[in-house]
Amino acid sequence: MRKYLYNHTSEDTAYVVEDYPWGFRLRTTIRYWIETNAKHGDRFCSQTINPKSGKWCAAKKSTYSPVMVMYLNDNDHVRFDAISNYSKDESIHEFVECHKEYLNEGQKSHLKNMIASNNIMKHVKFECINTTFETAEEKQARKLESNSTWAKISMAIELEKKKVAI
Repeated sequence: MRKYLYNHTSEDTAYVVEDYPWGFRLRTTIRYWIETNAKHGDRFCSQTINPKSGKWCAAKKSTYSPVMVMYLNDNDHVRFDAISNYSKDESIHEFVECHKEYLNEGQKSHLKNMIASNNIMKHVKFECINTTFETAEEKQARKLESNSTWAKISMAIELEKKKVAI
């Protein structure tokens, strides 16, 4: 059974665990939070106090995911759940239903973008073609067509985002 931990978004509001093991014999304090970046998404952060000096060590930070939440597992260990850009619609909708009232605006924006992208990309067909012997003019024409297609897809995703409600 998971106990979700919300609103721990910085070092100041971090979830703090006392009596955390440091090596074989020493104990210390650790704090956890989810850091949000408007462009990159969320990342899980942790930081311990060096029991020998009493100072905070450098924070350890995970790689970014569009949206992330922390929870306590059955052993009361802090873990995180994340939705990635490769998550299926079903997983995204379950995540939104479970956490929507606790998500910040940045997280909602990332989720809307993922839902809109998934909705649009269902209608996109990719084709692999052999371009070994194409001329410079053919290569330039293909590049222009590709750029035009991606611009249309991006525009469609932006329009679809306006339809998505979280």
